[in-house]
Amino acid sequence: MYIADNINSNDILFVLDNLRNEDKIEAFNTLGPDWKNITFNRLINSKQPFILAKTKKDDIPVLVAGAWCESEINNSVACIFMLSTPEIKNHQIAFLKEFKKELEKYDEKFALLYNFLYKENLSAKNWLNWAGFIFPANKKYKNLLDKAFLLLPCNQDFEVFYRERKIKGLGE
Repeated sequence: MYIADNINSNDILFVLDNLRNEDKIEAFNTLGPDWKNITFNRLINSKQPFILAKTKKDDIPVLVAGAWCESEINNSVACIFMLSTPEIKNHQIAFLKEFKKELEKYDEKFALLYNFLYKENLSAKNWLNWAGFIFPANKKYKNLLDKAFLLLPCNQDFEVFYRERKIKGLGE
């Protein structure tokens, strides 16, 4: 799997037309029945960067992902997203290597990354846990940030997750 240099509408449509069921459920619950058109238009018209990954062997689109700041007031918080095809299961190690590189870029730009995850999306939850994302509902002892994220409105079939950029202080 590799990150494509050029992204075109056919590649985006291929991913959206072949989404994993878990990602379809998330998109539908977030954006409604017209989720595919809304997502396509957001991606095509985006001023914020995102990535598209393809298989090395056949150059088949596997996923689109990114982290977008949705606020003009606070540009240090971004919503991270990934939409993938079932082919992602065959490229998990390559994906995680690329995911780690992307997170390093996001850490330079954003202090907090967050989103909501369909509770049955166990593969994505494992990848997010591996990358250091926190699922505050699952923590026994919750800090102030955990409590703040848990106050966000959330569908009962979903859970919030977030990742705070590591800050080096004195002596580190």
